[in-house]
Amino acid sequence: MLRVADACTAVVGQIVGKQLSPVLGSDNKGHVVYELMLTNGRPIPTAIHEIKVLDYYDNQRVLRAITEAEINELSVNLSARPRLKPRPLSSLEGDAVLQSNEAMVVFIELKFDSASDIHRAIVPQFSGSAATNPGSSHPEDVAYLMVPVSEFMPMDLDVRSFEVSTE
Repeated sequence: MLRVADACTAVVGQIVGKQLSPVLGSDNKGHVVYELMLTNGRPIPTAIHEIKVLDYYDNQRVLRAITEAEINELSVNLSARPRLKPRPLSSLEGDAVLQSNEAMVVFIELKFDSASDIHRAIVPQFSGSAATNPGSSHPEDVAYLMVPVSEFMPMDLDVRSFEVSTE
């Protein structure tokens, strides 16, 4: 069982939807596509530097690392604030920043070469600059796991479809 230390987590992450289902793509690989909603629940801005998707049962195993640049491309901000600014006013203003009470949805795709590579459950890890306690007046570097975890539904595919023929 995954154990997470108590921490003040400025950014709350939630996987949209109840279950994730791997599907076989036209490239003959397994794919899992989902949305991760991130919300800044603190009164100071939060900068998102990286999101890692980890194997729930071995959280040292990184299934995908999403950089700040990729977050900018793969996300939609759920506020009226313009995301693209010609010149950031501070180091915390830009595309991968959540102001107080702002949320964004990041679209994530995991790709697996074989059926045995598909993991039963995942947990996202957030890295960035955020409030570290309820009284924070400025952001500090943070990294923490986000729960709840999402388990994959069993893949209703023939495992042989992932096998590569050498003929």
